[in-house]
Amino acid sequence: MFAKQILLTNDHPKREFEFSYSFSCLTIASIEATSLLELTPQEWYPKLSRLFLLFTYSDQNDRTTSFPLDLSSQTQLNQRKPEIFFRDFIVPEENKNNMTSRENFISHLSIELKSYDSILADTKLSLFYQETPGVKLNEPKQRS
Repeated sequence: MFAKQILLTNDHPKREFEFSYSFSCLTIASIEATSLLELTPQEWYPKLSRLFLLFTYSDQNDRTTSFPLDLSSQTQLNQRKPEIFFRDFIVPEENKNNMTSRENFISHLSIELKSYDSILADTKLSLFYQETPGVKLNEPKQRS
């Protein structure tokens, strides 16, 4: 299975997925701050420390759950590049082995790039993932 990629930028900070089956989910393999690759760790770490990803799920009854992923907490200054690698980072985890529920399962996921200081200027994050059957990536919406 090959990894797919989404790009999160200041123009398109949010991507949304629909899940057709109770077991549909994403396995996130890595995140790369592509706009910071040419910088030294002393330059990119402070910029990355302002950023986080907000994961928001909703089920078929419109119950919503969110959690942030602080990007700087996943990196260290001794890294040469602003890359984060994961093993078994599954979203939504509740769907991973849910082969029985046909009624109420998580059917929508959004991943949004956010900043603690509201500044996303020139930020580009590549998120690499694999998907199970029944996952549909929606087209990005323009920022209003």
